[in-house]
Amino acid sequence: MVKRVKIFGERHTSTNAVKNIIERNSKTTVFPSSAREVDSDLVDSLNAGKNAGEITTADRERTLDAAFETKGPRLAWKHAATRFEDARAFKGCHVVFCVRHPASWIVGMQRGPYHIPDGAPADLATFLGKRWHTLRRERLAGQEVSVTELYNLKMASFAALQVQLMAAGLTFTVVRQEDVATDQSNVFARLRPHLDGTTRRFSPLIASTKDPDKTEAYYRDYYDNERWREDIDPASMARIRDEIDWGPLAVYGYHPD
Repeated sequence: MVKRVKIFGERHTSTNAVKNIIERNSKTTVFPSSAREVDSDLVDSLNAGKNAGEITTADRERTLDAAFETKGPRLAWKHAATRFEDARAFKGCHVVFCVRHPASWIVGMQRGPYHIPDGAPADLATFLGKRWHTLRRERLAGQEVSVTELYNLKMASFAALQVQLMAAGLTFTVVRQEDVATDQSNVFARLRPHLDGTTRRFSPLIASTKDPDKTEAYYRDYYDNERWREDIDPASMARIRDEIDWGPLAVYGYHPD
């Protein structure tokens, strides 16, 4: 029985929710994967320095980048690209990949532009044209990307690691954001065989881990009815369809429709 889990996923793909679902319904250890989980004292110190005007946001990010450079794959940043030299680093560990429909994810990134310098433009078409340099802990060598390029790079890296894991006889599960929002119990049922000390009765999350005002019912409606499409104009949707590499996404049920 695998007793440890490593979660990877882009921003806004329910990585926190999946971690909480696992931890509240089992005794399985989920490897640290955020800056605070890896070194909370460092994060507190950097935040205090930034609030006091002693360091800049760029200083903070560079220091966190350096902290992750000394960590191995099991302690890699959860939002990192997953191109590792040897998948055997995950031996004795079940890897979870959190994914989301690309157009829906882009809407999420525009609303919550984590780690995008100067944030996201209010106009979606402008946001699709914006470019920025990735963080070093993102494991993309500081590459300049657009939002669609970032998505493509991450999904390609997930696919590459999945092939490596299968070749090494190691296990993984892909968890879709849409399924976390609409059917948590089924998500956990798929994870259960890889977890230790699971509870007899499933305990779901009833609200967002970041916004308690957004309930389970809100998310079920948002994803079941694809409300995110309401925020995408036709021209932007056409551009997203053209720029996304749909090849690695078909297995997740994502198509350019």
